[in-house]
Amino acid sequence: GLIQGKRSALFFYDVKENRLRRLTGKNTDVGCFRVCGKDVYFSGVNFRNRRPKRDCLYHLDLETGKTKQVLGPRLSIYSIEWLASGTLVVIGTDGKRWGESENPCFYTFDAATQELKMLCDADESLGNAMLTDVEYGEARFTKADGEFVYFPALDRDGCKIKRISLDGKIETVAAADGIISDYDVHDGDICFAGMLDMKLPELYHAEAGGAESCHAEAGGAELRHAEPGGAELRHAEPGGARCLTAWNAEVLKDTYVAQPRPITAELDGEEIDGWVLLPEDYDPQKKYPAVLDIHGGPKCAYGPVFFHEMQAWAAKGYIVFFCNPHGSDGRGNAFSYLDLQWGSIDYRQVMAFTDKVLDEYPAIDRARVCCTGGSYGGYMSNWILGHTDRFCCIATQRSISNWVSMYGISDIPPISSFEVCSADPYSEEGFAQMWDVSPLKYVGNAKTPTLIIHSEEDHRCPIAEGYQLYTALVYLRVPARMVVFHGENHELSRTGKPAHRLRRLEEITGWFDKYTK
Repeated sequence: GLIQGKRSALFFYDVKENRLRRLTGKNTDVGCFRVCGKDVYFSGVNFRNRRPKRDCLYHLDLETGKTKQVLGPRLSIYSIEWLASGTLVVIGTDGKRWGESENPCFYTFDAATQELKMLCDADESLGNAMLTDVEYGEARFTKADGEFVYFPALDRDGCKIKRISLDGKIETVAAADGIISDYDVHDGDICFAGMLDMKLPELYHAEAGGAESCHAEAGGAELRHAEPGGAELRHAEPGGARCLTAWNAEVLKDTYVAQPRPITAELDGEEIDGWVLLPEDYDPQKKYPAVLDIHGGPKCAYGPVFFHEMQAWAAKGYIVFFCNPHGSDGRGNAFSYLDLQWGSIDYRQVMAFTDKVLDEYPAIDRARVCCTGGSYGGYMSNWILGHTDRFCCIATQRSISNWVSMYGISDIPPISSFEVCSADPYSEEGFAQMWDVSPLKYVGNAKTPTLIIHSEEDHRCPIAEGYQLYTALVYLRVPARMVVFHGENHELSRTGKPAHRLRRLEEITGWFDKYTK
C-alpha cells in the first residue's frame, strides 16, 4: 500500500566529488549503523513482502564494498555503538520474556568469533518515553564515550542519563525530575536539552564525574512550592546541572503554570503514580469541573512536566488529573507488560486512580468530569465509553475502536497482534480474541456524549477506526461529533500545523465546556 517497497538505505557521500552512492540493496531495510574507519556495522533485514520479526547484523567493508551478514535474525536491534577499545556493543531484545515491548539489553559482539554475549540482564526503560506536547526533534538513543555506552532511561517519574561499562555495571550520571529530551557526551561531560521544574525546553550542562549529581536524593537542593489550600509540593533542583540558556523563559513570563501535585492510588498490588493540576486561585470550598487525560503508548508515561493542553484546561478552570497505569513505561518490564490484558488491569487502574482523585479533591463536581486521550489513550477512552457512564463527556483522539480492522490497515507491523491476540489473527480463535478487546464490541452500552478527533493521514491508527465508532454512535443515537483534519497524521497534537493544533484544542475544550458549563 502506502509504504510497501520503501526501504531505509545506507548511502556513501563523497564530499569532494559531491556524489551520493547507495550501499544497500533495494529490499534491505536499514535500522541503525556505526562507522569505525573502513568498517561499518548496521542492523537491517532483507525482505520483499512480509518483514521478518527480528533484525540481522551486517558488516560492510568500505574499501571493498562487500557486505556480509554476521549475525542472524536474533534481536530487534535498537542501537549499535563502538567503544574506544574497538568493542562493538549491540542494544536489542529478543522479546522472548516480555513480548515486543520488552526493554532492550546490552550485548557485546565479537567480530572474529561472531559471538553475541550479554553484558547484563538490564531492565532499563531506554529512551525518552515521558510525554509532552511542546518539543520537537528526534532524540539520541545511545552514545559511546571512551569505554562507556551512555543512554537515557525513564525511572518512574523522571528521566536519567546512565552509562554501562564492559563489566556490566550501570550507573546514573545525570538525573532530572522531568524530561531529558536529547543529549551528547564528550569525555564524560554531558549537555542535555531538558524540561525541568515545569519549564519549557532549555539546554543544561552536567559535569563529568557527577553521578547522581542532578538528583535531589544525592544531595541536590530541594525547591518547595505551596499552593493555596493544599499540601506542599516538591520539585528536585538539578543541583549538578547548570542551565545554559533561557530561550523559552519569556513564553511563560507572567503566566500561571499549574504545578503537578503528586497523588498515588493502589490496585492489584501495584501503585499507580499520578498528578493533579489545580486552577489558579483554587478554592477547595468551590466546585470545579475536571478532566481525566489518558496517555498514549501504552508504553509511554506522563510526568511532572509542562504539557500545554493540560495547562490550557487548568487555566480555564478545570482540575486536570493524569496517571501511569499498568502498561506504562519507566517501571520495568513486569509493569509495562500488557499483552493479552488490554481493557482489563489498565482500565481498572485508571478507574481506581479516578476514584482516588475524587476522594482527595472533593471540590471536583462528580457530575462534571470529562475524559480524553489519544492513540492508546483514545483506545482507553473508547473502552471507557462502553464500560461506564460516569463521565459527562468524552473526547477520543486518533483512537482504536476495532482491533480486527486495525490489524489489517495500520502501519504498525503485524507482530502488534501478539499484544492483544495469542492465536493466528486470521483464525477463528484469534478473531474472537481481537474482537473481545475491541471497544466497538461494547458500543451498545454507550451513553456518554463523544467527540471524535482524527487525522485523515493517520496511518498508525487509521481514520477508519474513528469512522466506525462515529457510525455506531449515530446509529445508537448517542450524541456524537467527528472532526477530521485533512493533511495531518498521528502527530497532530504535537507536530501538526499550528492552525490545526489550535482548532483541535478549541474543539476539545468546546466539547468539555458544552457539558460542564
